[in-house]
Amino acid sequence: MKTNDIHSFKFHEGKPEFLGATVMDGGVNFAIRSRNASSCTLHLFELAHISSMESGAITADKAAASIVFPQTCRFNDTFAIFIENLDFTKYLYSYTFDGPFSPQEGHLFNSSRLLADPYARMYSGFDRWAELSQVDEKGRRVVLSAIVEGKYDWGDEKAPGIRDSELVIYELNVHNFSYGGSNEPLKGKLDAVLAKIPYLKDLGVNCVELLPIFEFDELDCKYQAPDGGRLHNVWGYNSIGYFAPKASYLNGGTAEDKIANLKDFVKKMHAAGIEVILDVVYNHSPEYDRSGEYISYRGIDNKSYYILSQNGEYVDYTGCHNTIHCNGELARKMILDSLCYWAAEFHIDGFRFDLASVFYRNSANDSNGYSQNIRGEWPAVVDEISRHPVLSKVKLIAEPWDAAGLYQLGAFGAENAGNRWSEWNGRYRDTIRRFVKGDGSVLWNLKESLCGSPDLYAGQGRGSRASVNFVTAHDGFTLMDLVSFNSKHTQANGEDGRDGSDDNFSWNCGYEGIITDEMPAAYGYGIDPESLREVNNLRIRQIKNFITLLMVSRGIPMILAGDEFGNSQKGNNNAYCQDNELSWVEWENLEKNARIHRFFKRMIAFRKAHSVLSSPDHYKYKACESNAYPDLSWHGCKAWSEDENYGGLCLGMLVNCSQASVNDKFIYVIMNMHWEAHSFELPEMPDGMKWRVAVNTSMPEPEDIFETGCEPVIENKMEVLLGARSIMILVCR
Repeated sequence: MKTNDIHSFKFHEGKPEFLGATVMDGGVNFAIRSRNASSCTLHLFELAHISSMESGAITADKAAASIVFPQTCRFNDTFAIFIENLDFTKYLYSYTFDGPFSPQEGHLFNSSRLLADPYARMYSGFDRWAELSQVDEKGRRVVLSAIVEGKYDWGDEKAPGIRDSELVIYELNVHNFSYGGSNEPLKGKLDAVLAKIPYLKDLGVNCVELLPIFEFDELDCKYQAPDGGRLHNVWGYNSIGYFAPKASYLNGGTAEDKIANLKDFVKKMHAAGIEVILDVVYNHSPEYDRSGEYISYRGIDNKSYYILSQNGEYVDYTGCHNTIHCNGELARKMILDSLCYWAAEFHIDGFRFDLASVFYRNSANDSNGYSQNIRGEWPAVVDEISRHPVLSKVKLIAEPWDAAGLYQLGAFGAENAGNRWSEWNGRYRDTIRRFVKGDGSVLWNLKESLCGSPDLYAGQGRGSRASVNFVTAHDGFTLMDLVSFNSKHTQANGEDGRDGSDDNFSWNCGYEGIITDEMPAAYGYGIDPESLREVNNLRIRQIKNFITLLMVSRGIPMILAGDEFGNSQKGNNNAYCQDNELSWVEWENLEKNARIHRFFKRMIAFRKAHSVLSSPDHYKYKACESNAYPDLSWHGCKAWSEDENYGGLCLGMLVNCSQASVNDKFIYVIMNMHWEAHSFELPEMPDGMKWRVAVNTSMPEPEDIFETGCEPVIENKMEVLLGARSIMILVCR
């Protein structure tokens, strides 16, 4: 083995199987892949020098050493070099690649551009939120890679191992969740989420789904606020690399400290019985189209990492100007390696895949641009994820569509062994929204949705856990805005209101906008203060209706952070760029809207107390062994008949839970989304059993929901009167 010397750095051929910068006995192994590059150069920068630069450009000539990989260090498409006795804590690194510049053929090599390692475990220059600290001679951000060993003592840590259908997912953005109302040292940090563990446990959630925590550039926003202010890409759906966590979310002075901080986070969440799911964005990069920056993939091997048209243009299936070639060999391996890294090194419990239908996209040269089941030299990345032994127990959740019309709800990953994938159920969201606002035409879809969407999944042998049920998510209205606005209000995003979906199925309950205590009257609408109070009470009732339906539905329920106490984004249904009070979770609303929070908490507890609601199976509509009643039956205002349902707005759902380990033998969910009160006949129960009121959203607090075991008995067992736009849950024992 020949050893070479450059600037006192001794090196020899490395191990190509260890991609990235890997600390080993005797030194550091650097390996990176490019099929079409003619040469590769590794640049080592002294960390102390970079940190001390108050100004000035970071260029290749500032490197402590620039090492061109000799031919002996190239293994087919992998460049691998081992630097002996390198003190990895003192250096950052970057690459430059040389090769053809032929846009029509898809090659965009530029040897003057410093490039980030796609496999880097941390990146430099992102420690402080919204700060541009590392730039080149033209003021463009330079992304340098850090070398991380990552040693950590997990002790006796054990993942909660919660059954999929028993999850209650709480979706949150780390920055927004912790920035409004948190202590200064915790603002924008994962540690602020840890500080809320008692709150999360008290609420009843057992899983947090974090919006992207892979490193991203929050300054990468193409639009300007109407007042001229700068907008920030707060959501983070523009991952720079798939192995490096967001530095500004983490505490610690060094890269090693930050990695340990993230592992501490997972360890403490697990100790509290809370699982951690990451929202991952493998479908596009922040390099955009040809007008975008060189960050990584474009300069390493543009043709291999992106789906390109026949003339070398980027094909946009994502709405973000480019599409990662997920079934190309280089990107496919990177995705698998990334997932395994997070599962093995950070003990992550699951992944939610943004625009996951991109995984089924092929080269744009194909006749239709995609294949339902890609086979051949390289199997579809979906298959490999599903079958990979390191990922055998992690939860897999797909957003089963992309931005170019490939809609796979009910079919994502269905052909894979074990049917391991769950899906964000967009039809569930739209159906529940339409029904609660008073659209009776969705009655059939409503029944399917409440049952875990068997029409979508049962035929493939997939149980109700395949459906992730949600009414709101980060993308769209909050729950309070869903009942407060008829239309989106996205003008603050600087796109003249063009952005954000117009299909919200929202209803403002009679007044457009948030009602505050300071509003004596809505003069422009001619609404008096009493009417405003009535509107506000109706909104709160509608919110209770939404969470009630979500918690009695089979499938995996997911709620958006802040919905449980009426958080609002003032009608902005695309607040990805709003780093201000508009999108921050306003924790002072917890006290202001305590009655909403109380209802959320007790409704989650009701679901957990009745395991029949979280069964992974679909209802069979067959009589249970213990009695003659079916496991599920539908009713209208007349018992055992759906005929009298006032245009599809009145429905009774009788669940037989006599075989479940609960005291209650039956649950009767009565739904009246009509604008008038109606009487509902009660199904006759076996002798000795009595109906009791568990929930009645038409009633004021505290009679809107009762703790399990404290429900008042209904003396008249024949019928109940349910107020307009309300839901009642009865239990029988």
